[in-house]
Amino acid sequence: MRTAFVVVKHDGLEGRFMVGQWDEQEAARPYPEHPVYEGHVSFLEACGWAGRDRWAGALLDFALVMEVNGSPVEGSVFAIGGDPTYDLNKRQMPRHLVAMWVAFLTWLYANLYSAGRGPGSLALADLPALLDLSDAAKTTGIGEGERME
Repeated sequence: MRTAFVVVKHDGLEGRFMVGQWDEQEAARPYPEHPVYEGHVSFLEACGWAGRDRWAGALLDFALVMEVNGSPVEGSVFAIGGDPTYDLNKRQMPRHLVAMWVAFLTWLYANLYSAGRGPGSLALADLPALLDLSDAAKTTGIGEGERME
């Protein structure tokens, strides 16, 4: 897995995120000893993620995003180009994390390259080490007033 670490500043808070994407070797890893899956699909494909039968670059459509500030570590696998509020509601993220997560995922979905979704052009290795989204929230409303329902 290729990874990048990003410190995000938003609304007076600081979050430390790890963003990861699978590489081709991991994509090809077979599902072990299963009567249906063994020899037919990769482990990731059996779990519902892009597999070798999908179009080239499909693995770039997903990112593992973890906030690694402390315990417990929060995160999930997200489809790049999705809707951050929906994605966080689906994963039942704790309310106190929502504003920063929405701001960061909104930025990530718009900027991280994905072969089939989102307009982004940044490769994982090009993500900034420090990202200040405080001004973006004031001018665009990103993250402000977001609530988990």
